[in-house]
Amino acid sequence: MLRAAAFVLPLVLAGCTVGPERATGLLVTGSAYTYRVPPNWGPPSEQPEGYYDSVAVDLADEQDVWVDKVAVFTLPASAATSHGIEERAKERLEAGGQSDVEVERVTVAGDSDVLHTSSVTPGSDLYDYGPTRVDSFHLFRGDQLFTLSFNFSTDVPLEDSAEVTDVVLSTWTWTD
Repeated sequence: MLRAAAFVLPLVLAGCTVGPERATGLLVTGSAYTYRVPPNWGPPSEQPEGYYDSVAVDLADEQDVWVDKVAVFTLPASAATSHGIEERAKERLEAGGQSDVEVERVTVAGDSDVLHTSSVTPGSDLYDYGPTRVDSFHLFRGDQLFTLSFNFSTDVPLEDSAEVTDVVLSTWTWTD
């Protein structure tokens, strides 16, 4: 089985170079950052419940129940450390039923202390969605932890999800 990280990580480590035509989508602004999403991505028609700092979805995705999305969550950095997350991530993700869990350090926006986790969730009959690939990047900035999370139905080809990840990571900019 191919893993999402096999496609995402080479892009991250290679500096996330995307063609200008792919990085021309909506500019998403969060509390201390901006990033672009590909064309046909944008805010959801209804704001999802949760504590998102920002969220964008594939507006053309009408085929699967689970909405393919990129979301950013924030926490006070005092609540977590990069090494603390790294030590517990694999164990906690697997305990939560996720498979194909990988944990490694990468560079995003010039920051080399970024923890990348990838896994596949089993889906949920209760919430009516199928298996989902999740790639999360945990970025520390000042007194905040920003978790940039990419979620894709396992029906989305890995190359397509990697292209979205590449656009977002290559355009991520701190604004503070």
